[in-house]
This record gives sequence, C-alpha cells and structure tokens, in this order.
Amino acid sequence: AATTYQIKYDTSLRKEPNFTSTSVAKFTTGTKVSLLSNHGDWLEVRANDTASSGFIRKEFVTPLN
Repeated sequence: AATTYQIKYDTSLRKEPNFTSTSVAKFTTGTKVSLLSNHGDWLEVRANDTASSGFIRKEFVTPLN
C-alpha cells in the first residue's frame, strides 16, 4: 500500500531530486501525495489529486496515519 503524506509548506515538485532541477508543479500546504520511492533527503511522490509526480524534500511533508 502506498504511504500518504501531506505537504507541510508550499514547495515545488521537481523533475529530478535536486534544487537546480526543473519545477514541474507547485504544491500548497495540505496537498496529499503518495510516496513512490525514497532517494535520501528527497522523496519521489505523486499528487493524489492531479497525478503529477516528481521529487520533493522529505522535510516538506508529514506522514498521514
């Protein structure tokens, strides 16, 4: 089962797991995302509402139980 996270702070969804990567979308606080994979300090996620996927920093999300 996919782990669901909620965005804690407004952030950009990146194409690659680094800050210089192209932003593919903007996430606002409260957006729910599903974890696809883990890349150290970066998480590959998919937005539950738009199905956009990409990378965000792990400190920008909080797990939902």
